[in-house]
Amino acid sequence: MSPAQKKELGNLCLAKLKARVSSFEEQFSIASEHMADILQGEEDWKGAADILSQIPLTSSQRNISDEYKAKMYVRIAMLYLEDDNEVSAEAFVHRSHNIIGKPDFTNLQVKFQHQACRARIYDAKRKFLDAARHYYELSQVGKATVLAVMGEEAAKLSNIDEMIETQNLDALNKAAICVVLAPAGPDRSRTLAMMYKDERTSKVKTFNMLQKIYLERVVRAPEIEEFQKELRPHQMAETSDGFTVLQKAMIEHNLFAAAKMYKNITFKEL
Repeated sequence: MSPAQKKELGNLCLAKLKARVSSFEEQFSIASEHMADILQGEEDWKGAADILSQIPLTSSQRNISDEYKAKMYVRIAMLYLEDDNEVSAEAFVHRSHNIIGKPDFTNLQVKFQHQACRARIYDAKRKFLDAARHYYELSQVGKATVLAVMGEEAAKLSNIDEMIETQNLDALNKAAICVVLAPAGPDRSRTLAMMYKDERTSKVKTFNMLQKIYLERVVRAPEIEEFQKELRPHQMAETSDGFTVLQKAMIEHNLFAAAKMYKNITFKEL
């Protein structure tokens, strides 16, 4: 059966089952997941998310495990994030949060995906300090979690340790970007210090900027341009006052760094 035929059959099954979903909840759920797999394969993220969001997960008609609910909520959130719809994604992340926070919830794959969703949502909403903290936690993920996320076949890969390091450094680089863009204050200073003192940070692309911010040194225009290459579109969008987040962060930092530099100049040095 061709992909087009599978899709046509899936739509037909869902239409028939939806009319009597209260009597065929399990069958409707299975058909929805299969249809979502097809749409996801076509990179129709919104279509796949919309299909899965119709699965009745709070029904009293059947016993649904917390693990299945959390898995579905997180998958839907991830699909909406791929469609750049952080508002819808956040709604499903919230639904999964209380389940994943339970002491007896042990699914490492879902926990990791949930954490990644939260980081991306905070980032998209420009809550950069929260995003930095979540990305930093993701950068510390160990081998057990990675194997749980990637599956048993990953354990057979000869370069699994290298893959884990690359993944963690990517998350650390995202954390560095977000902490640079975050508003100045005691909380940001603590997060900045924690990241700067992490020996891995020297390996990320944005280390030079992170170091300048931490050591309170003036950042030059070429350094700002180099850092800007690492930013995503929402991180370069203009705010209500006409400046980008990066421009505001650099102006604020350079004014503080320059003031500190002049304050430290003594009459003897002049």
